[in-house]
Amino acid sequence: RRLPLSDELLTALREHRVRTGRREGLIFATRDGGPISPRNLQRHFKAIVSRAELPGNLRLHDLRVTAVTRWREAGTDLEVAAALAGHSTPQVTAGTYSKATEERMRLAIERMG
Repeated sequence: RRLPLSDELLTALREHRVRTGRREGLIFATRDGGPISPRNLQRHFKAIVSRAELPGNLRLHDLRVTAVTRWREAGTDLEVAAALAGHSTPQVTAGTYSKATEERMRLAIERMG
C-alpha cells in the first residue's frame, strides 16, 4: 500500500539508500538485494533493543501499537490511524491498538472543565 512520508523520513531513506549502494529495489534488503527474513529482522531488532538498554521483552509489534497510540494522542482521527496502520476497519484499530493512555485520559478530563 502507499503511505505519505514526511520530508525528514524521505531524506533519511535516501541517505540510507546511498550508504548501502542501492539504486533500485528494496531499501532494506539482504546483501544480495533480497527481502530480509522475519527471523533475521527479529534478531536485528533484539540487538537494537539490547544496545538501547530497553526492556528485553519489547517486541517489534510493540512499535506498531506505540505508533497508533501516539497518532491518537496527537488527535489523529481513528479512520486515518486505521488506514496508516493498514487495518481493515477502524474497529480493529480501536479495539486492539489504540490504548487509553494517562495523557489522553487527562486531556479528556480537562476538556470537561
